[in-house]
Amino acid sequence: MIVHLLTHRASEREHSELTEHCFPDATLIVPYGIVPYREENSSMPVRHHGVTTANYIGLSRIVVWTPIAITFVLLRMWEGAFLAICLSGISDILDGIIARREETVSNFGVFLDLTADKVFVSAMLLCLLYAQLAAFWCVLTILLRDFIVMGLRCFAASEATVLSADKLGGAKIVVTFAAILAIVLHLRVAPYLLIAATLLTVVSGLGQFWRARHLLRRHLTYAGMERELR
Repeated sequence: MIVHLLTHRASEREHSELTEHCFPDATLIVPYGIVPYREENSSMPVRHHGVTTANYIGLSRIVVWTPIAITFVLLRMWEGAFLAICLSGISDILDGIIARREETVSNFGVFLDLTADKVFVSAMLLCLLYAQLAAFWCVLTILLRDFIVMGLRCFAASEATVLSADKLGGAKIVVTFAAILAIVLHLRVAPYLLIAATLLTVVSGLGQFWRARHLLRRHLTYAGMERELR
């Protein structure tokens, strides 16, 4: 029993060191929760039980503000759509502030926040495309990138690695929100903001693959070794 425990700890430590070398900002998923590699990094998500106030605010972007904004856009009630989009953006900022203030930052909260952003932005872009107010290639590029990066994150999670959003991803969200608001307000700058959001989307997506290059390379190397053994 003792030998088995020591062997398990050694294996876990080797895996932690390898993943930390590849992803300095990653976290390791273990049976007892999610443990940050760098304890001094207090910004890393920690484990908390239950649904928090910040989680409810993040959930409201999916079940409240998204349907309301969709309805206003489809009815071409632009003032109401503008207000709903602004309130959704405020809730996006507010849930992070509350989570940090109440010290309830968690991986579930991060996942919910990212999901709410994707759902709201995707719904708005599709509605604006339906209303013939957004370029098809821009909407297609943004949606495809989000699905591809989501798949990359799922793969990373299966390898016990959290691939978090970076600064470019955050900038992409801000510019995309600004483009949606500009389209709703019928501003002349709207097409240029949407193009800028699309370019940021592509660059940030490539950045995620660059950050995951060690993980992908390791997987491809193992796959090649397995084929040789066969």
